Amino acid sequence: MIGLFKYLDPQDVSVLAGAIVGACRSGSGWANPIQPRYLKAIFSSLLSFEADFNTLPACSLDTAQAVFVTQEQRAEVVELMLAVELLSQPISLDQSASIESWARALGVDNSDMQVVRETALGSHRIAQADLYRHGYWGEMARGDARFENLLEQFGTKAYAVTVEPDAAEAARWQALEYCAAGTLGRAVWEFYDMHRYGFPGIVGSANALTALHDWIHVLIDYSPTGLGEIELGAFRMTSSSLPGANLSFLAELGFWQSGTIESVLTGWHREAFSMDVPGGTERVADAMRRGRDCTRDFYLDCDFFDFKDADVDALREAWNIIPKGVPDSPGWQFS
Repeated sequence: MIGLFKYLDPQDVSVLAGAIVGACRSGSGWANPIQPRYLKAIFSSLLSFEADFNTLPACSLDTAQAVFVTQEQRAEVVELMLAVELLSQPISLDQSASIESWARALGVDNSDMQVVRETALGSHRIAQADLYRHGYWGEMARGDARFENLLEQFGTKAYAVTVEPDAAEAARWQALEYCAAGTLGRAVWEFYDMHRYGFPGIVGSANALTALHDWIHVLIDYSPTGLGEIELGAFRMTSSSLPGANLSFLAELGFWQSGTIESVLTGWHREAFSMDVPGGTERVADAMRRGRDCTRDFYLDCDFFDFKDADVDALREAWNIIPKGVPDSPGWQFS
């Protein structure tokens, strides 16, 4: 399994659930009621584990250390804790301290921990810079001397935003209009036209790196709303083995749920609470399930322009992009 739950053994699911409770639920309960809802949804959808996380007994740190012995397993346990933490606004400092204590005991101190810690402490600019550097944006741009020059000149926004005009790049995207109806390229052009987005290459628009995810919007059929972006991030996390994919999902939670992280492209969304709607957590869990079953890694194994003339439905079948399992998740044409 790629992404979330790649290294964790399904037979240890009860210990995993108890560890999340032990680290994240205090004696007075959860920091935010959406946290146990989220856990219930993802454990049910991905691991067929049914539990009420408001009453589920916690397991001890000693038990978790004995069961999760590899560094990869322990990192995944902490990833789950960090996602829970980023569901709440404001971030609970008590919950943060507990998760940090567990992470330290488990020997986990990675870039994801660093970004969420900085966010909890209010170091927003540092957290933002580290998020983009260690997330998929930085991983995909690593080693590109041209990008390094843009980063030095324009700062963190160069990771995600077109900061210099590129007429050839804009024309390449605009030409998707002439792809045949029903093809991926034409659908992406319609996506941009419908939502009045500027093409990569036009200053202020998403850059080509960020715009990769617009092809995915169309392929997996999620709307460009706050919850739709979280759904897409959940799919990406479980479908890609790119370093930084998990952190990028945490970013979507910070952008569109807790509003604790500022996007360099769309700014602050401090009152987003996108997952709080009925069925919101189930939609995100279903996106994780669909990403887990997808057979194509869109970041390590795909140049979408190679497939611009391919039929969208044929690509979905070829790459095992299975139908949604929830009834209330609107598609990319939703506005």
